[in-house]
Amino acid sequence: MTTTIRKRTALQIEKAVLFALLMRELKTRFGGKLVGLFWVLFEPVANIYILLFIRGVLRTRTLGPTIEYPVYHVVAMIPYFAFRSCWFRTMEAVSGNAGLFAYRQVKPMDAMIARSALETYIYAWVFVCVLGTLAWFGMKYIPDNPLLFMVCWVVQIFMGFGLGEVCLVLTHGKPNAKTFLRLMVTPLYLLSGILIPLAQFPPSVQYWLMFNPCAHLVEVERVAYYREYTPISGTNLWYPVMWALCTCAVGHVLYRLNRLKLLRR
Repeated sequence: MTTTIRKRTALQIEKAVLFALLMRELKTRFGGKLVGLFWVLFEPVANIYILLFIRGVLRTRTLGPTIEYPVYHVVAMIPYFAFRSCWFRTMEAVSGNAGLFAYRQVKPMDAMIARSALETYIYAWVFVCVLGTLAWFGMKYIPDNPLLFMVCWVVQIFMGFGLGEVCLVLTHGKPNAKTFLRLMVTPLYLLSGILIPLAQFPPSVQYWLMFNPCAHLVEVERVAYYREYTPISGTNLWYPVMWALCTCAVGHVLYRLNRLKLLRR
């Protein structure tokens, strides 16, 4: 009796590799414990409560009769956290999976894609859970323009992946450079208009702040959620789209040129 051996196609092998890497990343990220998941949920909620406390103490002005502060911050905060997480988790993809590259089916790009996909999935669920909580308190949870909001989310994920690719190659074997990049993310967070609305800055400062692509995405996300929200002058979705395309293109070129170097510890 003869047995036939079915050869898998390249696409089937790639799907199997990505699924295995996703399961490994999921286990590594949470380690079978709820503490990791609790922290992922706790971070945006803690930020929102701190902001509400500060605004309550300072008695700052309201945004309008239909715009609630918690939703106003959540719709920009959690996509930014997903962008930040994709950026840094992609940057660490090779060092975190070095032992797996002995298998010829597993490539550094597979590890980067798996990490970004997992971060996107995690923060999508975080977003749903946080908005569900806000909906329970009677706040707005469905955007006025869901398609525009989803486009912003996708652009932010691709921009994080592209920056992660670029930084992975440029910081390979340079731990001090990675530390510097991690320190950079806090000023970027503060200057994106997530905590402090950009409208509170003078026009001369707003001009410089709008060179930050995340600031454009934050403004467009709020427009997608609240039709009556007035964005900063000069807000343009195509600017962060071009950032995402350029970073992904540059990152992929750098990866192709340095893919063998990345496999050396």
